[in-house]
Amino acid sequence: MNISTTLTTHLLLIANAAMLAAAAIAIIRFRQQARRFEKFWESPVGAAMAETEALKAQSESAPDPELSKKVSELQSIVWTLARKEPATDNATAKRLPIENAVRMAKHGASIGELIRSCGLTIGEAQLMRKLHGKNSARTVN
Repeated sequence: MNISTTLTTHLLLIANAAMLAAAAIAIIRFRQQARRFEKFWESPVGAAMAETEALKAQSESAPDPELSKKVSELQSIVWTLARKEPATDNATAKRLPIENAVRMAKHGASIGELIRSCGLTIGEAQLMRKLHGKNSARTVN
C-alpha cells in the first residue's frame, strides 16, 4: 500500500467519524427538543391550548343548526326589505318639515329651534319667523 492510499483511507475514516458525531449530536438535540415539547403540552398552558384547539376544531366541523336557521331567516327578511319601495313618496317627505316649521313658528319657536327640529338653514328659519311668527318684529335667536 502506498502512502496516498493510506492517507485517503485515513481521511475517509476521519470524515465518517465526523459525520457520525454530527448525526449523534443532531439526534441528541432532537430528543431534547421532543422532551421540551412533551413538557410544554403537559403543562397547564399547553393543556389549555390543546383544549382551545380541540374546541375550535369541533365548532368549525359542526355548525349550530339553530344559528344557521336564524341567519337564513334574517337574510330573507333583509332581501324582502331591500326589494320593497319606500312607503312615503318624496313630495310628502319634503312637505312635512315645512309644515312643521310653519306650525312651530306660529307657536313662537326660536330660530335655533327651527334649525334643529326642522333641518332648515338659518335664512329659511328667519323667513319662517318673519312670515309665520307670533311677533314678526322680534328676531330673537
